[in-house]
Amino acid sequence: MSTTFTGPALAAYPLLVTQWNASSTTRHIVHELLGNPIPDITLQPAGPRTGTMSALFDNEADASALHTALRGTDVLTFSDDDTATTGMDFIANGAVNITTDSQSQSYWSVTFEYLEVQQ
Repeated sequence: MSTTFTGPALAAYPLLVTQWNASSTTRHIVHELLGNPIPDITLQPAGPRTGTMSALFDNEADASALHTALRGTDVLTFSDDDTATTGMDFIANGAVNITTDSQSQSYWSVTFEYLEVQQ
């Protein structure tokens, strides 16, 4: 059972993903026609998943490696053996933050916004 972030120059294994959420925007087109009480609808698939993720590490090197990769131009892959639906290829799309616990600096957290992409 493992959680991984991988990319061309990355293999990071967090202790835990402490935050994961996903949303998609529907893209159906509704045509309100004059004189017709029932609209015409063009069905379109929803857009890609977007959201926020946060990963907890027990060392600075792995957290820094993920932080650096997220700030670059590579498509990354997230996978988790325990959850089949969360795996994806993605890019960072928004804020990318790295923090440490203020007391011992034993744990590091990387939090970022993402956009799922197809390869």
